[in-house]
Amino acid sequence: KTDKFFMIMALFTFSIFGFLYFSRTIFSDDSAITDSGTGLVSKTQIKGTTIEIVERGYNAASGYGEILFRFEQPVLTVGNQFDAIAGEATLKTMIETEFEQVSDQYYVLKMYNIPKKWRQLVVDVGVTSENKPDLNLSLDSLDITKEEKKKDSETTEQVTYVVDYRSLESNSKIKEKQEEDYVIQYTLIEIGYIEKLIESTTKDIETTEKNFALLEQKIGKLEQDKKYQTAADQVKTDSEISSIQMNIIETKKVIEKTIKTVEELKLKKEKLIERNHDAEQTKNLKNAK
Repeated sequence: KTDKFFMIMALFTFSIFGFLYFSRTIFSDDSAITDSGTGLVSKTQIKGTTIEIVERGYNAASGYGEILFRFEQPVLTVGNQFDAIAGEATLKTMIETEFEQVSDQYYVLKMYNIPKKWRQLVVDVGVTSENKPDLNLSLDSLDITKEEKKKDSETTEQVTYVVDYRSLESNSKIKEKQEEDYVIQYTLIEIGYIEKLIESTTKDIETTEKNFALLEQKIGKLEQDKKYQTAADQVKTDSEISSIQMNIIETKKVIEKTIKTVEELKLKKEKLIERNHDAEQTKNLKNAK
């Protein structure tokens, strides 16, 4: 009876451990999600260059994935060479990648043969040089907390992005594209940015111009009040009127500059549309051959 009791307890114990081990396979994974995201939340800096993940995609059927980055460098920054590598943290395996520059600001990381049971993709982006030609991707000692802190440093030469499998759904339309496709993709993104900037700037101008009317009304009211003021009070009122008039003059100068900026943005948008159309034509010609 004692042997039978211990055998039952052993089976019971193994059953409990087995259930706990496979519970996340049977039920939904409730572990904490660590994901760098896209857009503003993904922004970080490498030696003063701001990097942002604009879009990312994954095709489970083909095992192909890609991440589109936007790099914003200071005007006088030249000579920086960027590279990126990727791996799977849970399986501790490197992933075959290609890192290509699409334009002055856009880069795409292509990832091939991503494991079907991947859980966490780790992507390192950094500056390479003759002294440091390769990036280091340590899958054994990955500390997400430390990597997040690096985002606040302008002198970092390498930064880590993390992609959680629960934050990236498979898309059967994701596949490796021609160079022209990426040009079309990034020009549409930039056009979207410019349109939003033009819209917000135009609204700011309209709001400021409405305030001019209110300020003019205030000046008129102050002029009327001077009739019933003492000489000393009139001096104070004249000073207040002068201050409001100077404010209007300076603000109008700012608006004039802002209007010129809007016109420049519109020209930039036209150039992006032109480049988009040229890429479409080049793509069509290639496909027609």
